[in-house]
Amino acid sequence: MTGMKSVLVLDAVFQPGAADVESVMDNDMVCFITAGEFTIKKTNPDKEFNVKKGEYYTCGKGKTDHATNISKEVGIHRITVLIPA
Repeated sequence: MTGMKSVLVLDAVFQPGAADVESVMDNDMVCFITAGEFTIKKTNPDKEFNVKKGEYYTCGKGKTDHATNISKEVGIHRITVLIPA
């Protein structure tokens, strides 16, 4: 991809009902849900939506993101971090 040095792919595993800490993204990211269902809360602008297994969403650099596993099973985010050149 033009302008990208590399990508980093990692899995974040959430137990049922677990949530991450609201944080500001250091890089652009693409999050693919491989298990479970999540509520995603974003700011700038305020927005909330659900994503489930097989769906994806994006996180922009400098934007705030907060994910909560709302399913009754282990939830997994496969996160692709886009590292600029």
